[in-house]
Order: sequence, then structure tokens, then C-alpha cells
Amino acid sequence: MPRLLEHERSEAVGILRAGSGVTDVARQFNFARSTVNRIRERYDVTGSIKYRPRPGQPKITTPRQDAILRRVHRRYRSRSATQSARQTIGIRG
Repeated sequence: MPRLLEHERSEAVGILRAGSGVTDVARQFNFARSTVNRIRERYDVTGSIKYRPRPGQPKITTPRQDAILRRVHRRYRSRSATQSARQTIGIRG
């Protein structure tokens, strides 16, 4: 399921703070009530509507290196992505 946009979460919190109920907000935005409750609870605890950081392996390459790598990989389609990375920008893997 796609994530809600920041302005949608912000509007939902604003309407909740104005006194509307969770069910009314859920109907208005076509969200599940549990989603509205989660947004409200996150706002109450953290004071923010932003998503919390997710765990995951950090990026090794810069966006510029990614663009170069995509271009090279398209040119030499028979190479594996790992080979292209090693030969192009010195990534070890």
C-alpha cells in the first residue's frame, strides 16, 4: 500500500485537532481508521507527522555515481551489475 503524502497526514492531524473524530477524518480522506489513529498517536508522542527512519543498508554510491553506472550498464548489457560497478567506479562486491 502506498504511503500517505505529508500534506495528507498534516491535514488529517489538523482536522483531528480541530475536534473532528477519527471516523470522520477516515471517511473524508478514505483512510482506514487504524491509519488515522496511528497518525494521531505519532503526532501526540513525537509532535511530528513525518515517518520515522527505516533500517536498511546505507547507500554506497552517490546519486552521480548511480547515474554513471546506469548509463554504462545500459551500454554493456551483457555485463552483470556487479561487474559494471567494479569496472566503472571501483565498488567492491
